[in-house]
Amino acid sequence: MTRTNRLLLGLLVAIVSIVGGVLFLFGIDRATNGAEILGNVTVNGVELGGLGEFEAIERVRAMEQDLIDTPIPVVVAGRTFSLDPVSIGLDIDEHVIVEAALHNGRSGSVPDQFRWWLDHFGSDNTELDLPYTFDRDALQAMMADWQQNGIADPAYPGDIAMAEGAIVYSYPRSGTGIEVGRAIELVDVGLTDRSRAAVELPTRQIEAVLGTADIDAVVGRIDSILAGPITLRAPQLDREVSIPQSVLAEALVVQRLDNTLDGIPQFHVRFDRNPVLEYVEAFAPYLETDPVDAELVIDEVEDTVTIIPSIPVQEPDPVGLANAAWTAARSESRTADIPYRAGREADLSTEDIEAFGIKERISEFTTNHSCCQNRVTNIQQIADDVDGAWVMPGEVFSLNAHVGKRIRANGYVCAGALLHGQIVDEGEICIGGGTSQFTTTMYNAIFFAGVEDVYHFKHTAWFSRYPEGREATLGFPSPDLIFRNNTDSVIVIMTSHTDTSVTVEFYGDNGGIEVEAGLSGRYNHTQPFDGGCVADEAPSGTVIQNGTSGWTVTVYRYITFPDGTKTTESWVERYQGLWKLKSC
Repeated sequence: MTRTNRLLLGLLVAIVSIVGGVLFLFGIDRATNGAEILGNVTVNGVELGGLGEFEAIERVRAMEQDLIDTPIPVVVAGRTFSLDPVSIGLDIDEHVIVEAALHNGRSGSVPDQFRWWLDHFGSDNTELDLPYTFDRDALQAMMADWQQNGIADPAYPGDIAMAEGAIVYSYPRSGTGIEVGRAIELVDVGLTDRSRAAVELPTRQIEAVLGTADIDAVVGRIDSILAGPITLRAPQLDREVSIPQSVLAEALVVQRLDNTLDGIPQFHVRFDRNPVLEYVEAFAPYLETDPVDAELVIDEVEDTVTIIPSIPVQEPDPVGLANAAWTAARSESRTADIPYRAGREADLSTEDIEAFGIKERISEFTTNHSCCQNRVTNIQQIADDVDGAWVMPGEVFSLNAHVGKRIRANGYVCAGALLHGQIVDEGEICIGGGTSQFTTTMYNAIFFAGVEDVYHFKHTAWFSRYPEGREATLGFPSPDLIFRNNTDSVIVIMTSHTDTSVTVEFYGDNGGIEVEAGLSGRYNHTQPFDGGCVADEAPSGTVIQNGTSGWTVTVYRYITFPDGTKTTESWVERYQGLWKLKSC
């Protein structure tokens, strides 16, 4: 190898060694500083280089706390004020700062990071921006106070206010004032100055923007608003309330708005609603409408169930009441309509009736009878007494408990009644005779609704106007007709009648079941019971009769559910027949 080649080889080895060493140092730096801030990084004079994320956040927080805790001296026209950074909401985002510090030298590809490492190897530190915020409106309000209290001849925009029901006002004047725009810039810089050097705010001569005529115009407008009482009307109730001038004066609020787009102060005049509300509240019962209960309307002809919605109490709307007063005070008539809102719900709301779950007619039954008899009066009276009865889910309904004893005062008359196999048609015992026809009709409505038959008692003898085995009689206090509403909905019992028929309908929701009736053949036949002879001491109205035979039948109720499953219920019914009675 020649001498020149040996020199070149040695130079190449040296270069490779240097590059390798540099890369080695870069790798060691990255390996040992993976979770630390690279380089010499500072923010607002606070060193963050070499710190982990949590340590860096704590250091920035300490700097922020120091800035917040230390007031800034502010000089206005030679007078010094103290600005508390808390009062203007100074806030520094330490997480943004630390995130930026951690990304320092770690962005881009590995070659980019290596190039950054070479550029900053042994160089000066990197200064990061300090992200912070403060409330400029709050600062401007403080400057207005400093201007009035720190300057001997401050500019004054004029003002109007209410004091004890009277208008108090002062006129504008020219004078010295703070140059607000430049002053905010100086305070902005001072907020992050850790030395807390005094900030001197610049001032200038400020001409009054408003004149005496402007103040007089607003005062005149307020005078017209307070010219006298106002009247608020409730047309739907044909009622009205007069609000006196003293209440209006108490409610009136005047506010000067300085931060307008054109820089010209404006006066905002309005009513505080609280004095108006307190005055009108005493008239609340007088101004409220009555609630209207929801109504369930059952059309038995069309077989429909309709809910007429409830109407809640309509009461004066407190939100709009002050606006109505304001409208009245600015109108020539000094009147306005009271705005209303929905208040207390009716005792029986639409939601209440919807919750009852009444969907459709679940059963109906009709029995026929001859016209124009006393018993028809009783049939129709008891039907009217039951019409519209509601039976809540799980509730037991007793016909006797609902109707009470049948007496003349309640519209019942004497008609033929079956008593222990004997027909009686005179005396108090016959009052309400014939109501068993309604009882039988209702019993069949119970039967075909598929609800629970708690108790019924059939006649001792069968009358062909009733379904054999599916009938029931009624006395007081017994026998009774009782059923339990074992559905999840309310059951409404509807009745109707003609001269020759009575009908009972059940409305509710029985889950969509289908009910069919079955009847066995007659068995266990018996001859008429011999009741002997009717003597003079027999109950008044006892009828001489030949008697009828008796027998037993089994009644079946077949219930089919929507899923196809079926159940069967049965009742064994024994007819004794009419007693055989003759004259003694």
